Amino acid sequence: MITNELTKTLERVKGIPADYTFVAGHTLRAIDLVFRIFCKPFADNVVATSLTSPDFQQLADVNHVEYRTAALDDNLQLTADTLLAACNARTRLVWLSMPNAVTSNNNMVREELVRLLDKFTGMVVVDERLSDYARQRPLRFELPKFPRLIVLDSPGLLFSQPANIGRLRLLEALYEYDGETLSALPDPFDLDRRVRLCMQERTRLMQAFRELPFCERVYDADADFFVVSLTNAPRIVAYLQQRGITLDTLPLPGAVRIPVGTRSENNELVGALRQL
Repeated sequence: MITNELTKTLERVKGIPADYTFVAGHTLRAIDLVFRIFCKPFADNVVATSLTSPDFQQLADVNHVEYRTAALDDNLQLTADTLLAACNARTRLVWLSMPNAVTSNNNMVREELVRLLDKFTGMVVVDERLSDYARQRPLRFELPKFPRLIVLDSPGLLFSQPANIGRLRLLEALYEYDGETLSALPDPFDLDRRVRLCMQERTRLMQAFRELPFCERVYDADADFFVVSLTNAPRIVAYLQQRGITLDTLPLPGAVRIPVGTRSENNELVGALRQL
């Protein structure tokens, strides 16, 4: 049972009325529940971006739902037409990350997302777990405009119009509130301070990478990390590993994920790269 304390805290922290909110208690539970409600096993399919959280495919496999992908372009972007081309008559869900948990940018501009919501007849689920770092207003505040939109947020929250929330609550007993959601919610003032510091460091770190001679590109970012394209990326990653700095590569030519750390951590990373 969701407590009044949790309801009031969620409305204060997330700014969304209780009848637009479902508390699953864990992100994987929330994703699983969406599959259970909207997809028929061994019959339906879903579409997601080619680079995104592995949670979507994992839960698609668990629920015996076909998982399709739509490729990002050279700017790590998607259009409504690209996603719709990957859909067919059995597509029930489109999964998007804004910002993307792998590429750190918003893979669709807002206008293209609106086109998708207008043309696609199924549900569009947008993962906004990194939205605190994004420059545009979170989609959860626009839910009254879009009856087929579901927004996923941390910790294990789903936001949608009341009719959709009512369907989700049909299985609420499977995800009984255990008290963890309230304790996991960040203090709004502390979160704002941490996000502002991170964004300042992100801007500084991205500029430092642009000035490196072997950095071919710095991709746009809306998260607490960003993606760069480096000449001879494997050699550079191995060099940093020897110095105790671990970076992850992505399945894109020369692409490396750069986490935004503290100022001293960022200085250490840039200093090591400048010595190459």
